[in-house]
Amino acid sequence: MKNWNSENLIKIRKALLWVYAKKEGIIANHSDGVENLMVIKDKNIISLHFMDTTVFLLKSKVSDSMSSIDISQPLNLLGKYAQVMMLSLVFKPQPKNLYMLGFGGGRVPMIFHHYFPKLLIEASEVSEGVIQLAEICFGVVPDERMKISLQDGRKHLATFPQKHFDIILLDSFSGIGEHPNHLSTQEFYQLCQSRLTDDGVAVTNLVDNNPYFKQKVATFCATFKFTYQYKYKKTYLFFGSDVNNFNQDEFKLKAKKIATQYEFEFPYTENSDYITACYAEDFSAQILLDKSLFA
Repeated sequence: MKNWNSENLIKIRKALLWVYAKKEGIIANHSDGVENLMVIKDKNIISLHFMDTTVFLLKSKVSDSMSSIDISQPLNLLGKYAQVMMLSLVFKPQPKNLYMLGFGGGRVPMIFHHYFPKLLIEASEVSEGVIQLAEICFGVVPDERMKISLQDGRKHLATFPQKHFDIILLDSFSGIGEHPNHLSTQEFYQLCQSRLTDDGVAVTNLVDNNPYFKQKVATFCATFKFTYQYKYKKTYLFFGSDVNNFNQDEFKLKAKKIATQYEFEFPYTENSDYITACYAEDFSAQILLDKSLFA
């Protein structure tokens, strides 16, 4: 495994070589009349942004970073939500198949791909520009173990057999930070549940400024037997499993064991301090259905 890790890290650094030579500022962009994307370099940090040119027609609004990488430490996850998604390993320490809905800059898939050389990763992304910039600027090198589909994630996930994935990661947002409603209904979460192995885990990244935030969380929690939330400042992630019932101390202990084994270059055990059990009734009595608000 050490040989694989060393060789793979060399491959990642090689893919990022041209970025080192670039001056600070905008180093790449993509515009196709529908979306405007740009990659910005600030010292060693590369970040992907969406630019909304429709704001007041004369002014452009640049989104917060959708993905970021420190090119001097490509295995260090900078985004808090990305770090927390790696806690899915507490549920499945040795995953064989993983699904990522919303590839973005590919930061989380890259880390899984690096540390688990036998893991098969399937990902979906609706933006061709995002996929292109991930490969050009973020050191992503798709291969037979990491495949990216240019397709709506819900439709793509449905093409796989039941009980296929050990981990399903949901991180789909538009350029302006909106979470697609069709990816938060009861029917969709039941689809995720059906594609998980019996002891698999689904993880979703949600933001509380969405008008349906509480209903979306309640719908997720109502789907799985056991659900947990990570809440720290404005970062919210939710974990759903049908067999893994952890108390907080057990969760922290398992996270510590994983951190020791893999020696990740980003905070891991610390993030487990903010994992607590959660229940649908804590958020809303309303469950979101396809046939109601989101047909």
